[in-house]
Amino acid sequence: MKKTKKIEDTQFNNWIRMCRKSAWYFAKKYAMEYADVEAQSFLIYVRALEKWDSKKSSFSTHLTVQLRALGDYCKKVKKEYHADPDTLCEDGSSFYFDSIEGSPALPSLVEFLQAASTCVSKDVHSVLEWLLYRQWDFDRYLKPSVNVIVRISKKEWGWTKERAIAAWEELGNCWMNGTLAEFAL
Repeated sequence: MKKTKKIEDTQFNNWIRMCRKSAWYFAKKYAMEYADVEAQSFLIYVRALEKWDSKKSSFSTHLTVQLRALGDYCKKVKKEYHADPDTLCEDGSSFYFDSIEGSPALPSLVEFLQAASTCVSKDVHSVLEWLLYRQWDFDRYLKPSVNVIVRISKKEWGWTKERAIAAWEELGNCWMNGTLAEFAL
């Protein structure tokens, strides 16, 4: 009895690991929150338990096939996000944040970037613009980081790794010492 219980626990852990591995893959591929995709993978696991027929295949094979639906789920969520009328311009393209009508007391994104360009280097301005226009989101990255900036800046702007890191650090310093905050108010 004890040996059977141990085998069942091991199998269960393997199936959970399969769910998490698939969730991680699709969350990374579609730049989605891991927790959301993981929850969907567990839902697929429960449904797979209900539908499984031991005469047709092993449960691992059945679960593997069922977990492919995570890709469809991620595509659907991304499509709904980008097709949301609140996130599209009149021509159907995705909007940038300066198209949102904000409080008259706050500067628009364009005004903020223009003001910031007077006190930061051109490299920092490029990184700041990339961040604020959420281009990292559309490039399928989970979140902006120095590693993402190094990759993007090398690919799109032809920068060296050192130049990208220096721009990221300068931007961080400007943010931490309040230089950029004065333009936001």
